[in-house]
Amino acid sequence: MIPAARIRTADDGTYRPDSTGEWAAILPVHDRHNELCDLVAWLLDEPGCWWLRHSDETPILGTRRLAVAAYFGDAIHLYSTPERWLLARGDGAVVLKWDVDCRDLFDGVARVVCDCPALEARFRDSLRRWEPLVTSARGVRHAA
Repeated sequence: MIPAARIRTADDGTYRPDSTGEWAAILPVHDRHNELCDLVAWLLDEPGCWWLRHSDETPILGTRRLAVAAYFGDAIHLYSTPERWLLARGDGAVVLKWDVDCRDLFDGVARVVCDCPALEARFRDSLRRWEPLVTSARGVRHAA
């Protein structure tokens, strides 16, 4: 059973409780120390779009599992939606905010197994976005 509440969404990616709003599933988001840090909500008929209650520093759902995978150099399953993560009983992670450097978050993880090709493409693009531009300087002489 998924906890649900009526919410009103905002353009900034957050939501607030609203007794006249739409029904949404609500899940707690914990940090790697298992402290509650936020809540994620999605409309029951639209699991691919979600909102955070506070959206301060909540880039990952399943942060504790991600930290363990990074520490031990294990593989981790990456899910495309909080609903899919929930159906997998929280074994893995979901990127909730794509505006963070995923290289830092996934540093040490041996393998990321995405639940669908679209998520794999988005994750790869996210990693590339944070790579530095590497060029060679033509005509520059370096002293030996």
